[in-house]
Amino acid sequence: MADKNHKKNKILFFDLQNTLFFEGELRKGVKTLLQKAKKEYFIAAVSDMSSSIIDEYLKKHNIRQHFDIIISSRDYDTLKPDPLLINVAVIELKDKYETDIDMKNSYIVGDRPDKDIRLGNLTGIKTIRILDGPYKTSQPDGKLEIPDYNIKTITELNNIIFKKGD
Repeated sequence: MADKNHKKNKILFFDLQNTLFFEGELRKGVKTLLQKAKKEYFIAAVSDMSSSIIDEYLKKHNIRQHFDIIISSRDYDTLKPDPLLINVAVIELKDKYETDIDMKNSYIVGDRPDKDIRLGNLTGIKTIRILDGPYKTSQPDGKLEIPDYNIKTITELNNIIFKKGD
C-alpha cells in the first residue's frame, strides 16, 4: 500500500562495483551515508550484475534495507547506459509511493564515464563520478560522459547531495 504522506521525491542511484563496493568490500562510510540519505532520497541500485548477486552483496554487508529498489540490467536484457534502467525505477517508485519524481534533483553515483555517467546524462539526472578504482583514469568520450561532480571518496557525497538550495 502506498504511503500518501511520503515526502521524498528524489532518487539517489548507485552503481555497486567500484562505487559502493571496492574489491568485494564495502567502502568506508557507506552505511552512514545510506542511513542519512534515506531520509531525503529514495535509494536505488542500478547494476549490470544479476539481481541475485546484487541482493547477496547488499545482504552480506547489511545494507539491503536501505535500498528502495534494485535494478539489474540483466532483468531487462540490456546493459548500462540504457535509459530504460532509470525509467523503470522512476515508474516503479512513482506508482508505489504515488509521488512525482524530481529528476533534476536526483543523482547517479558511479565510477565509469561510459556507463554510469552516460546513463545519468541521458536521463537528465545529476552525475557524480568517484575517481577511485580501475576506471579512475578513464577519460570521458564526449559530452555525455562528463560528470557534474567528481569525488575521490564516497564520504564526499555528503557535500553534494545534502547541500541546501538545490
